[in-house]
Amino acid sequence: MDYSSLGLLRGTGGERLKFSLRLIFGILILSVSSSQSDAQAREASSSPNCHPLPGIFRQSPLTSTRLQSEIRLALQSQRESDSLRPVSFAQSITEKPQDLKYGRLAILGGGLLTVGVIHQLYVQNAWWKDYRGPFHFREDLHYARNVDKVGHFYAGMLTSYLGGKAMEWSGFREEKAVWYGAGLGTVFELYVEIQDGFSTLWGFDRVDFAADVAGATFPVAKHYIPFLKNVDMKVSYLPSSAEPPRSGPFQNQKRLVVDDYEGQRFWLSFKVGNLLPSPLSSVWPDFLEIALGLGVRNLQSGEGELEWYLALDYDLTRLPGDSGFLKALKEGLNFIHLPSPAIRISPSVILYGLYFSL
Repeated sequence: MDYSSLGLLRGTGGERLKFSLRLIFGILILSVSSSQSDAQAREASSSPNCHPLPGIFRQSPLTSTRLQSEIRLALQSQRESDSLRPVSFAQSITEKPQDLKYGRLAILGGGLLTVGVIHQLYVQNAWWKDYRGPFHFREDLHYARNVDKVGHFYAGMLTSYLGGKAMEWSGFREEKAVWYGAGLGTVFELYVEIQDGFSTLWGFDRVDFAADVAGATFPVAKHYIPFLKNVDMKVSYLPSSAEPPRSGPFQNQKRLVVDDYEGQRFWLSFKVGNLLPSPLSSVWPDFLEIALGLGVRNLQSGEGELEWYLALDYDLTRLPGDSGFLKALKEGLNFIHLPSPAIRISPSVILYGLYFSL
């Protein structure tokens, strides 16, 4: 007999115990009923014309109804516990999507292909074309005072988030979407690192790739760890006044947003209202956050100088509007740190009425 069909091998220990007790109780009722019936049968056996059936087939209507009720309740309880049990990761990834929109999925595939081709053509001509060589590894643990590693984390996180939202738009459930988004973000950043690995100027940087993967999996971590939903990573940018390189392969080439590290500021924003104890959280504005910022200056004159900031920030997801478009817009804008009062805490203290970048 396949006992798993009765639910005996499924569920938590408490659920199995509850099911087993109900089933045992039903069997006990059956046994008592059988004993009573056997006694009645022995009394009736004195009659020469009596041919009694075994006791198990001679339950009273009341006992039979009660037995059926107990077994029915046991099975119903098990079915309800199965329906409420969270779907495992393996089931979530392998089972067929319920509402997959194939038209949107085709649009997504075409969009990804287009972006990939445009990125390849642009970066190939700007960075890789004239500096190809054998594949190799090279780590740079001093470049831009490692602010570039923070940029890699942010890029991996952003591509993962966008990929996940695109998957949700295509009909995948949220749990699947965040994993597929992380996969897309990781594959894209891996492609860039492999191309760098064939460049004589750089190389496959394993530390950069570790930062890429950490960023790509951050949305997954936020999905499973509720506390991390209180942390947002944001960026602010204004073109810096750093002059283009005067020598080397990129002589006089204007810096872009992706490598203009002096113009970038990265921020960790905390939803303070969710972290304060209840008496204080009730008076803290739910849209107001506190952010820790990081930037770098004077890279041209040497190794550069790290700068740290504290600033107010805004949770843009708190803006009014509940339509799907407005929700997506608010979530997307929430990756940007808007101008706000700030204080530079290192290397010296400077107060700013409004600070964005630089």
